[in-house]
Amino acid sequence: MMESPSHASVRRVLVPEKLARTLVSDFGIASEALVPWFGDLPNGELIAASSAAVLWHRDPARLCHHLLQHKPRWEWMHSLWTGIEHLPVKELHRAVRVLTTGKGTGAIPLAEWVLLALLWHAKRVAEHEAAFRQGLWETLELAELQQATVVLLGLGAVGRQVAKLLRACGARVVGVARSPRKVAGCTEVVPLEQLPVVCHQAQALVLVLPGTPATNSMVNAQVLAALPDGALVVNIGRAAVVEEQALFSEVASGRLWAALDVWWQEPLPAESPWRTVKNLLPSPHGAYRTRPFTQRHAQRVAENVKAYLAGRPLQARVTPREWQEILGFGA
Repeated sequence: MMESPSHASVRRVLVPEKLARTLVSDFGIASEALVPWFGDLPNGELIAASSAAVLWHRDPARLCHHLLQHKPRWEWMHSLWTGIEHLPVKELHRAVRVLTTGKGTGAIPLAEWVLLALLWHAKRVAEHEAAFRQGLWETLELAELQQATVVLLGLGAVGRQVAKLLRACGARVVGVARSPRKVAGCTEVVPLEQLPVVCHQAQALVLVLPGTPATNSMVNAQVLAALPDGALVVNIGRAAVVEEQALFSEVASGRLWAALDVWWQEPLPAESPWRTVKNLLPSPHGAYRTRPFTQRHAQRVAENVKAYLAGRPLQARVTPREWQEILGFGA
């Protein structure tokens, strides 16, 4: 995949009609530069008139397949999501000159949700509430985030925001990365091989990793067993990073606690055994959903549409290294 759009004589961006109205009215984008489509999917005539597309759809993979079936080459596509593993990545890599994403737009609300989860655990909110509902009045010894050790696996835009926020609370944040480097907010960053070692001293393990062949089941039974009794596992990245049965066994036994915004099956079935676990803070993959996030989302789309039309570099491109990781080679 080439890294920048070609200089075509006519550039027009295929967008849903509702988004087209927003881009014109709120961001001043010329209506003639947009190709609005109505209904479930755009027709072939509209696709043929477009050189780029925004994957704004309730089923972006389906939209993506539809677009690629009608046009084998695209200058640019924009995915709203941070990760792209839910899209037909092999086909996109061949067909699209530049792919951009919404990475980073959800960093603030996701980091705040991590903070919520850590405080929920440290202040024993679930236990106090359960006792209160049972008519009891008991005080428990609580923990503090000040000087607590938090292991952070994933140091992208969201991970760095998590580190910054936790460091401001006085936590000792130990980052884990394939290539250790200095990261603001992290007390230290250690290589991936040391993950089980640093877990021994952690009050919490926070996961902010994308879903790739390399990260699949990275947090396995061995890593979880390294965590001390009573530790918390927070996952706001991708569920596949964690071996589900290994985590469920640890949490169901009461040895570990968990706060999960991502799941191995979504929506989570009503009969899922996870629904019976008490030491769990659940979220239906919506920790990023805030009004400012939606505004940043639209701003990212608008800025990239303007840049594309003007032939300028685009924000949040999927890099060659990210393509290698998601495709499962050269990682």
